[in-house]
Amino acid sequence: MKNLKPILLIFGILIITTISAFFFYESYRNVVKFFFMLFNGNKIAFYEKDFMLFASNYFVFGFGLFCVIYIFLLYRPKQNNKLLKVILSITFFIVVTLITSFIDSKLKISNCRIEDGIYCLVGKSVNYDIHFIIGLIFALLPLLIGIIMKRRK
Repeated sequence: MKNLKPILLIFGILIITTISAFFFYESYRNVVKFFFMLFNGNKIAFYEKDFMLFASNYFVFGFGLFCVIYIFLLYRPKQNNKLLKVILSITFFIVVTLITSFIDSKLKISNCRIEDGIYCLVGKSVNYDIHFIIGLIFALLPLLIGIIMKRRK
């Protein structure tokens, strides 16, 4: 019974965070689109249909798995500076999203058709999942570095 409680807790966190990923997918897409337009002087236009607004499996389950791993690493015994590590993780996520958006937008421009001086991105030409998952991986770094530093002592 004692071993069942952590398993149920992990399963509950996975379900709650997986469901919550559906609610902020559109916001994340808008942030990445904003960065694309910001880095290219509003010379990019997005032509997408409403049916593409659903979060993919990678986005949803990636966020759920990230949250389970993150909470497990954050609440380890003798983990210091939890608030600092959360702030660093959020900062890493935002910075990596900026960097991946910059690189991807510059690569997309070279492959787009031009209409009236505006680069048109059609359909799912931007893979938001890659931006998101790379950001999540880098968001784990402050916790992982903290664990490695503690083991060295």
